[in-house]
Amino acid sequence: MLPDSGKDDLGDTIASVHAYLPRATVVVVDDRPEPVSKRCFGAGCVVLPPLPYPRNAYGGLWMKECYAFRWALSNLDLDYVLRLDSDALLLGPGLDVVVAERFAAEPGLGVLGSYRLGQDGGTRDFGPAARAVRSEAGLPGLVLRPACRAALRELLSAARANGYELGEHSLGAVNALRPEMLSRCDEKGWLGMEALAGSKLGEDWIIAMMAKAAGYSIGDLGGPGGPLALAWKGLPEAPEALVEKGVLATHSVRFWRERSEVEIRSYFADKRRGGR
Repeated sequence: MLPDSGKDDLGDTIASVHAYLPRATVVVVDDRPEPVSKRCFGAGCVVLPPLPYPRNAYGGLWMKECYAFRWALSNLDLDYVLRLDSDALLLGPGLDVVVAERFAAEPGLGVLGSYRLGQDGGTRDFGPAARAVRSEAGLPGLVLRPACRAALRELLSAARANGYELGEHSLGAVNALRPEMLSRCDEKGWLGMEALAGSKLGEDWIIAMMAKAAGYSIGDLGGPGGPLALAWKGLPEAPEALVEKGVLATHSVRFWRERSEVEIRSYFADKRRGGR
């Protein structure tokens, strides 16, 4: 599942999914000023119509993703859900096998991604997310967005009962989600919480909270030697290094030092075509 950023690079990201996960159904969340539904991304791609939430707003994006999750749960036979940012790319085959094996080995696992370990082996800092959650669930939230605050506090209460650490999350750039976890969240009405459309929290912060609230854990699929190499802004390493290490998915291809997104995407596209 991919949210459409409104840039013309979405087709390249989808092409990477089709190349390395040929059996996958790609679901695009339409978030453009002009609908993408008229664009053709090939067989196996579904473009959902836009919803009336603000574009480029965290809560609005979350509600659009919930729409896509619920559509997928109702219309597809899911082994797992792979959530990608539009500036993420798959770099090689086998991610489906890795995800399936982890979910099969750990039945309580709900979310897989770059969790506690960063790509460089360092511990990820949940502090900024924790401060944002605390603010939105506290007095500032009561003053500014009381309905959103009430919904968030409902989730927080359930998540804390299952050992949730304030702000913990798996980086939303590339995440694998267990369908049963999403189904449980939907059954509880959490994927339809309209009040969260006003939230300023990142969608990856919210899904982590929901996973813990539903009784599921979060697991690492990143770290040194892992199949994911993710950074918030720009690539975590040079494109050549990522290929050499056998990384299967990366984010963000917007830049690497002086190299532009066009150059980076061209390099990885050439690799998909068998270039040396």
